[in-house]
Parts: sequence; C-alpha cells; structure tokens
Amino acid sequence: MISKLILIWYQFTCMTFTKQEETALIIVTALATSPDRHMSLSDVAVRHNLPLPFLKKIARLLKSNNIVMSKEGIGGGYQLAQSPEAISVFSVLSAVGGKTLDDGSFGGVSRVCPIGPNCIPQKIRSLITANLISYLSAVTIDQFLKKGRTI
Repeated sequence: MISKLILIWYQFTCMTFTKQEETALIIVTALATSPDRHMSLSDVAVRHNLPLPFLKKIARLLKSNNIVMSKEGIGGGYQLAQSPEAISVFSVLSAVGGKTLDDGSFGGVSRVCPIGPNCIPQKIRSLITANLISYLSAVTIDQFLKKGRTI
C-alpha cells in the first residue's frame, strides 16, 4: 500500500513527458484506433496540430523499436507492428530515447547521493523507479481506448 502511494505521488509530482514522448504516445494511440489499416502521418499531424517533420522523426524511432511499421505508396502509411494490447506505455517511452528509468533521470535530473550509493534517498528512489517501471510496463495502449481516453 505504501509503495502504491509513493508511486502515485511520484507520478503526479515528478513525472513529466518530453515533447518526443508525448508525440510518440499520440502516434501510437492514433494508430491503435484503426489497427487494421495504414494511417498517414499527415492525418495525425492535422488532427493534433503537430509538425509533420517532427512526427516523421518520432515515427522512425518507433519503427526502429518495432512498435510501428510503414508501407510506402498508394494505401501506405503507418500501422502498429503489434496489437495495442501488446504495446506498453513503457516501451513507447523507451523507444523515443527520452528520459530513461534505468539511469535514474526519469522524472527529473539524475541525482547522486553525496553519502554514497546505499543512502536512504537512493534506496527510496530505486524503489520508486522499480515500481514505476513495473506500472508503466503493465499499462498498455489499448487501455486508453477501452476507457474512451485518447492522448
């Protein structure tokens, strides 16, 4: 129970998404609304008022991490490489190379304990990070769609 409270506190006070992370979630969620067809990034750009070159950059990162796939030509565009149930929020955030949880910089600047690696703040941060990774790995893109939420 305490770890869940710490996690909730951490999420709301420390967790912010970079523009790349937000855009990756937008792309993946948009594609998840029509998982059986290819979608143009131009459509996503217009719908969310985002610059197309930036969307293309993020889509390349998602493609290189096997989250999306693309098809060129007539009827082409982007499509999820996996089902929305198989794509976790953590995998999307990790794919765009933003902040990482493993280096301790997720949610802010990496902090080094002046006392050493075994100090209480470092242990608490490690516990929170482990819980956050677990939580974000369990939350999948389809859960946003099932609850009527879109990003």
